Amino acid sequence: MTTTISTPVANQTTAKETVPPKVDIFESPTEIVLYAEMPGVDESSVDISLEDHVLSIKGETQEPHYEGYTPCRIETSYPNYERRFKIHELIEIERIEASLKDGVLKVQLPKTKPLLPKKIVVQKR
Repeated sequence: MTTTISTPVANQTTAKETVPPKVDIFESPTEIVLYAEMPGVDESSVDISLEDHVLSIKGETQEPHYEGYTPCRIETSYPNYERRFKIHELIEIERIEASLKDGVLKVQLPKTKPLLPKKIVVQKR
């Protein structure tokens, strides 16, 4: 038995979709850790920024190209990812770290040390 695909997709052009990645966020006394699912994204296409207490994460995927083949049906999507979060804690910007493993982005946001109460002694002149 021979199976044939009868609906060729010629010159299919669609706008690339941007979706918010699913995230898990954890907090400890010393840091906030965010995990974002971004399958198909590599390190060079991730953009992370923190400005005015807003954390922005973006990632772009690349559609694969198969040399010598014409697409007959394309159901797989390769979206871009983008999401923003309001951060209410004071974060040590210089110590933010990020890594990407198996399609999961991990962003570590170290909190600034809390200001401890201090007794101010008035000196005699």
